[in-house]
Amino acid sequence: MTHRNTQKGLHSVKLIIPKIDIGEDSFIPFLKWLADKRGFTTTGIINVVETPHSYEEKWEEYYESR
Repeated sequence: MTHRNTQKGLHSVKLIIPKIDIGEDSFIPFLKWLADKRGFTTTGIINVVETPHSYEEKWEEYYESR
């Protein structure tokens, strides 16, 4: 007998992305990801550190790609 999990009303688990925080352990890897994978320049990285809230969309993209 084969059992199938077909309960109605269940949704897939959504990844909860924390707010961007320069004090978080994953912030430096995020900056490296921006430089290596997204081609950010040193000026671009400085802008991220200066106004991290402006880069929420990139932060979410980074978090989902991990």
